[in-house]
Order: sequence, then structure tokens, then C-alpha cells
Amino acid sequence: MLQQSFSHKLVGTVLNFRRWRMVGRGTAVSTTQAIQIAYQQFRQIYPEWVDNLFDESFLTTEAAPLFARDTLPTATQLAIVWCNQFGTGLSAKEAADIERVLPIAKIFLAMVQQAMKS
Repeated sequence: MLQQSFSHKLVGTVLNFRRWRMVGRGTAVSTTQAIQIAYQQFRQIYPEWVDNLFDESFLTTEAAPLFARDTLPTATQLAIVWCNQFGTGLSAKEAADIERVLPIAKIFLAMVQQAMKS
């Protein structure tokens, strides 16, 4: 039910944006909309990362300040915030975790950038 609500809101947002864009009032989706669009694609392609808490909750809570000014963080910043949610502190394990999630952070941010262009 929650998933249907999120999808319904997303579809409504995208359709409203397209109508808005068609009448010449805008040229790109907002960062927030792009994150939502990218996340829908990301969760289908990388469900194992969603299961590892690179999920909607992470993006709307821990990572939200990174996107607060409608700019995109670096992949390293996103990876560090993902690791920080586990509270392991700065350690060799965290450094290894950052290296492990860095490619996924880059992929997600590329998806967001692509969504912003559509």
C-alpha cells in the first residue's frame, strides 16, 4: 500500500511536471523529483543495495542534507553518509565500506543526473 502511494505520487509529479514543461514554464525536473525517479529505477536494478539500506529511508533522512540546496553531492560524500548511518566510526572497516559503496553511489548519482535532464 505504501509502495502504491509512493508510486502514485511519483507518477502524478512526473505528469504534472510534463504538463508544466509543455506550457513553457520550466525546463528540468527538480532535484527532489530526479531523486525519486532515479530511486525507482535504482531499486529495480540494485535490490541488494536497497536491502543493504541504500534505500528510500536513507535518501530521505541521512542523505537529505546533501541534496538540500538542490545540488548533487559527490559520490564520496554520499558513500560516507551511507557508512555513517551504521555508526562504526572512522576505521579500516569503514574505509573498506566506503570503497565498496562508492561505485553504487556514482551509479545512483548518474541516474539522478539523467532524470534531471529528462
